[in-house]
Amino acid sequence: MVPPAGMPAEAWVRKCVEATQAAPVDETTRATLLFAMSVFGSFVHPEELFMGLITEESMQTSPFYEHLRQRHLQEGIEQGIEQGIEQGIEQGIEQGARECAIENTLAVLTARFPQSDVNAVRLALEAMPNLEHLKQLNLVASLTPSFEAFLRALAA
Repeated sequence: MVPPAGMPAEAWVRKCVEATQAAPVDETTRATLLFAMSVFGSFVHPEELFMGLITEESMQTSPFYEHLRQRHLQEGIEQGIEQGIEQGIEQGIEQGARECAIENTLAVLTARFPQSDVNAVRLALEAMPNLEHLKQLNLVASLTPSFEAFLRALAA
């Protein structure tokens, strides 16, 4: 892939691509040659030279190109699955923490104010998306002087 003396690299790469495209070989071989040229040629020249001269479509019938494309696709799918699992675990942990904060708050209110309708508070707590706010309300339930004072804090 080293150009002859005095010939710019871009002109040499263009000449190599044109010669490969005109070679008397079948499409699969031509696609494989173009793919190999773009891969190995990019060790010597900027890959942009090849990207501008060799289209992806012209390499698609190469079994090597297809193998790498399928491998890359599979790796992308596996990475997406892994990220989805991690995200699901994180969401599950947060949901569990929310439920725990709600149940703990209700348990504290029930223990401190047994005559109050604590279950009426459940829907308001469940509607709160912010876990930190739910944790704060748990502390308020532990320290508030009355159930009515808790309801005011809940409404604020």
